Amino acid sequence: MNVGETTRTTEELGARRLARATGLLFVVLLVFGMLTALTLDAVLVPGDATVTASNVLGSRWLFVAGLVGWVPLVCADVAVAVTFHALLKAAGPLLSPLTAAFRLVYAATLVALVPQLFTAYRLLTDSGPASEAGRAGREAQALAGLESFDVGFQFALVFFGVHLVLLGVLLRRSGHVPAVLAGLVVAAGAGYLVHNLAGLLVDLPAPLSAVLLTPSLVGEVGMMIWLLVKGVRVPTTAPAPLK
Repeated sequence: MNVGETTRTTEELGARRLARATGLLFVVLLVFGMLTALTLDAVLVPGDATVTASNVLGSRWLFVAGLVGWVPLVCADVAVAVTFHALLKAAGPLLSPLTAAFRLVYAATLVALVPQLFTAYRLLTDSGPASEAGRAGREAQALAGLESFDVGFQFALVFFGVHLVLLGVLLRRSGHVPAVLAGLVVAAGAGYLVHNLAGLLVDLPAPLSAVLLTPSLVGEVGMMIWLLVKGVRVPTTAPAPLK
C-alpha cells in the first residue's frame, strides 16, 4: 500500500468514526428531545394558569427531569453542528459553516429561552405568600413564562428548519449518504419551516401538523440509523466545492 492509499484509508476511517459519533449524538437528541417536548406538552394548558400549575406540581419530578434534559440536548446540538461541519466542509467550504451557524443560532436561542422554564418552576414551588392572590399571581407569571418559551421554541425551530434544508443539500452533494435520505432531510427542514412559521401565526389543525412533521421524523431517524449502522460513504473522488 503506497502513501496515498494509506492516507485515504486513514481519512475514510476517520470519517466513518466521526459519522458514528454523530449518530450517537442523534440518539441523545432523540431521547432528550422527546423527554423535553413531551414534558412541556403534558403540563402546559394555554390560557389556564391554575390547571397548568396543578399539572406541574402533580408531575414535579417529570417536569424537573424535563428541565435537566435541556442541558444534554443543547450540548448535543452544538456538538452535531461541529461534527457535520467536519464531515461536510469539503462538499461546501462556504455552505458548510453557514449550515453549522444556523444550528448554533438554534442552540443559542434555546440557551436564552430555557431559563424561563426554571423560573416558572421556582414560581410554582415558591414558599412565598400563601394568600389566594399571591398564589394566583405566581401561577399567572409561571404560565406567561411557559407560553413565552413555547412561542420562542417555535421561532428557534425555524432556524433549525433552515439548517436541515442546507444540511440535506450538503449531504446530497457529498455523496456520503443515499440521495433519498438527503432528500428526506431537505423535506424535514421544509416541514419544520412551514409548520413553525405558520404555527406562530395561527393554530394549525392536528392532521396538518402531522403531515408537516412526518418528514422530520422519518428524515432525522433515518439519518441517525444510517450514521450508526453505515457511517458514511466516502466517494472515490472529492466532490467539487459547493459555494
